[in-house]
Amino acid sequence: MKNRAGRLSAAFFAAAAAVVLASFPAMAGDWKKGTGENANSWWYDLGSGKWAKGWEWIDGDNDGVAEKYYFDQNGWLLTGTVTPDGFTVNAEGAWVDGGNVRIMVSTVPGEETPAAAETTAAAETTAAAETTAAAETTAAAETTAAAKTDTPEGGPGAVKADVEAAEGTSAAQGSYSAALVERARSYVGKLRYVYGGYSLVTGTDCSGFTKLLFAEFGIDLPRGTGDQLAAGTRIPADQVRPGDLVFWANGSGRIYHVGIISGNGMFIHASNTARGWVFEDRLGDMPAPAGYARY
Repeated sequence: MKNRAGRLSAAFFAAAAAVVLASFPAMAGDWKKGTGENANSWWYDLGSGKWAKGWEWIDGDNDGVAEKYYFDQNGWLLTGTVTPDGFTVNAEGAWVDGGNVRIMVSTVPGEETPAAAETTAAAETTAAAETTAAAETTAAAETTAAAKTDTPEGGPGAVKADVEAAEGTSAAQGSYSAALVERARSYVGKLRYVYGGYSLVTGTDCSGFTKLLFAEFGIDLPRGTGDQLAAGTRIPADQVRPGDLVFWANGSGRIYHVGIISGNGMFIHASNTARGWVFEDRLGDMPAPAGYARY
């Protein structure tokens, strides 16, 4: 783990690491060690009262080389075990596949890009390497994580006010909104991301996920992300509520990703090929949204 246990040697990378060449959304922050009963545990401080949770690519030295780590619900790094979604991490917490540490090398060292790089063909290498053995519910792991009480101030597990851009949790929701969010949440960690996919059984991409879910509630969305934003009713950020759609655009303004607002600063989405599954993530960990839409 870079910036904690020292840099992996060049010989190690050459001999043992499986490398993916791509631009990647490596998290920027600092490794922190726990205290008390968690003195042997680590977490990743993102600043502003936030910490890494779930799977994250982390380039601790900002040198264009990142490893992938899994953090539990309270933000503690899992080490020397199998993650709730069925993947192996070594004693340093890095994802290993076939005995090799998986690393991602950016084509532009130090550059951070939007998390949903749907058109990055190289990321398919990562998705192909992930087995289909996978993801039963993470509830058991989260129950264990919730038992952690001795946490650093401002660190994982601490009770904090929501500091992210709040989309609100108004009770004045559309009649379908709460049920739609719960339906979307039922796929977290269970449904695979598949580029171009369109199935709630075998896998789907981000816009396929939203279209298929809304169809279960009798709402017909267009297939593409840009079309979904254009066809919906545009909503100001301060009026967003659970069940609304949130969109991101690239530097040229093309809409490339969509998710479903789930409340409390979170959203649910079919993520990307690098992460490989449906996730519920923090809005504050993403680039600024390009817009919101309601149906």
